[in-house]
Amino acid sequence: MTIKICLTFTGITHIFDAVLCLTYLLLMASTLKQHKGSKVCSMKSFENLFTELKGKAARGDDGSGTVKALEAGKHAIGKKLVEEAAEVWMASEYEGQEKTAEEISQLIYHIQVMMLACDLTLGDVYKYL
Repeated sequence: MTIKICLTFTGITHIFDAVLCLTYLLLMASTLKQHKGSKVCSMKSFENLFTELKGKAARGDDGSGTVKALEAGKHAIGKKLVEEAAEVWMASEYEGQEKTAEEISQLIYHIQVMMLACDLTLGDVYKYL
């Protein structure tokens, strides 16, 4: 389900700040997690994902969604951030934990793409957490 919403500039700023804080808390807790009760699977950390995306952007990997998003620019990335934030909200209200976690992971990805588009480092963001 995709929900598009129109927010004021102030509204977007508040959502982005809250999402960054939530993202940090969720991903810094652990890089390993029990998955579906029986398997232990390795998961990417916020830092590892950022390094991976930064590498794709630097290489200009053909067919990379990250490269395409960066080429589309900050406006397009920003629209995707608002869309994903709304999907996190809706999933948390109506679709349960697993779907909410999936939507949060997609939001985290787009946050990191925006960081790359703005030439921000992890340190640039972490100093405000």
